[in-house]
Amino acid sequence: MLRRKALTVLAVTAAGCSRWKEEDEQLIRVGVAPYLSMSSLHLGWERGYFREAGLGVDLVASPNSTEAIPLLAGGKLDVAFFSPGPALFNAVLRGARVAVVAGRERLTPDCGTVGDIYTRREAFPNGLAGFEQLRGKKLAITHKTTVSAFFLDEILRHAGLRTTDVEVVLLRRAEALAALLGGRIDATLSDGHFDKDPARGDPRVIAVKGAIRVLPGFQYSHIMFGSALLDGDPRRGTAFLTAYHRAAEAFQNGATPKFMDDFALSNNLDPKHTREACRTTFSPDGAIDETSLQRFINWSVEKGFCPQAVDLKRLIDRRFLPAGAWAGAAPRGTL
Repeated sequence: MLRRKALTVLAVTAAGCSRWKEEDEQLIRVGVAPYLSMSSLHLGWERGYFREAGLGVDLVASPNSTEAIPLLAGGKLDVAFFSPGPALFNAVLRGARVAVVAGRERLTPDCGTVGDIYTRREAFPNGLAGFEQLRGKKLAITHKTTVSAFFLDEILRHAGLRTTDVEVVLLRRAEALAALLGGRIDATLSDGHFDKDPARGDPRVIAVKGAIRVLPGFQYSHIMFGSALLDGDPRRGTAFLTAYHRAAEAFQNGATPKFMDDFALSNNLDPKHTREACRTTFSPDGAIDETSLQRFINWSVEKGFCPQAVDLKRLIDRRFLPAGAWAGAAPRGTL
């Protein structure tokens, strides 16, 4: 379980910058999932990047975006590190003060397992040569409104199938793994952490690239702010993102937080293998890909999870991005 951590508020700022009054400073409560994808954030915390920016930060364990977004909209969290989804879109449609302020991760061909399909060898003795072979199979995802469900629909659409052409069951990651090895399901869609389980090496399991084949470059993870940062002194939000992106760049360049070793030990993983996990999915400058967001919004409306599409102008707030961050459409050759 992710430990709650708090940074002592220190009045430390870059030379030449004005300082906030310490008595007005409050901890910035950041909702994070207990996953390796949070390593760059933990690196910034461990190295004191937020403290150097004059910020107090409290990392709060939040299992998923479905639970974190209501806390963000209700003012119980100030920042959320998750994939956007219907919960966020509906909150914005209802007038909640929440917004996407930076992008975090993309699907890349050489890194990560988000959106990959793990199948049972007995169900696919010759492997999964084409997604059309999923017809009639029982497949697990974590939640029907998350990015995993979106990826599944896109994969099936690519194969000329619909969601009704497969039997979808909702299972937590550990439950899905047990069900797959036990023969109770035929496949499961990775949320990006399935590959960290030692049982993944079981010869009964076959790993197949999934979402990356139909949505290359899709941006699936973002940073979101709540009202305290959106409506407060904008320098606090800018300072937070600047400190985080400093950590993200260092993480991409090989800096490794102790969090990764702690994660390996608590999840019975090889620390060396965990530290060597690829890191090219992260955006060091917070670039926001509107094309990816719009596609996810359209899917949420089509599925009936949102009454209407939320305007990107209401959803995105770029005021806090570091100077020079690219924030436009998807790069050429993607999506």
